Amino acid sequence: MLCFLLLVSCSALKLSDPALKNSESENVSLQAWCVGTGCVMPFTPVFCQAWCDWNVDKQSDAEARGAFSKANAARGSRVVTATSFAVYMSPKADSADACSGRVNTYYFVKNAKTFVTKAYTFPGGDTETNLKTTEIQCNKCYLVENDAGKKFHIKMVTGPIYTMYPYEAKWAGETSASVGDKIPCSGDAGDSAKFTITDPTINTLVDYAAASANDDHKRCLGLKGLIWPKSCP
Repeated sequence: MLCFLLLVSCSALKLSDPALKNSESENVSLQAWCVGTGCVMPFTPVFCQAWCDWNVDKQSDAEARGAFSKANAARGSRVVTATSFAVYMSPKADSADACSGRVNTYYFVKNAKTFVTKAYTFPGGDTETNLKTTEIQCNKCYLVENDAGKKFHIKMVTGPIYTMYPYEAKWAGETSASVGDKIPCSGDAGDSAKFTITDPTINTLVDYAAASANDDHKRCLGLKGLIWPKSCP
């Protein structure tokens, strides 16, 4: 039994992605496990790609989950790091022209109990299954930080509306499974922190994002490595 397990493990390490797969080296037991289990896991093992009906959507989702964060000779040279994904946001802007040259980049970081600056993390994949692009998830609280150390929480809600929340120490290390006001991004952020994404098809800088309630505070918003959701439930 031990020899069999070692054989399976070694075979798994040698598997390539679909483009490089050698059918003669397939391990039948591993293939059966991948098709039945690995391909439907939230985080599909890299060595299962050859049997998971791999496509551009699954590729982009895997990148957003961090599956290609390190070099791997077996699957080629593609490496996608956590800093490949970010939120663009400017200070207050009076017009679309004010976006130019004023954009700050905020990367996704871990919401740890003890905050560690620049502990970059991946935003995760989305639920749709046909598009090469990956949407930023709806109703998920993210913590983002720029190079200067400024950090805050963001959440996409019905609209879609981009909502900002100031960093709260009580949310550190907490998740959506927490209770009451310890749930990150809980409560009303206020109208001044809500921005309606008027054109969700744009995958670059949104030149002019108007607030949902009034028009006296505008910011330039955009995403790196992701796109806006067309709608949020």
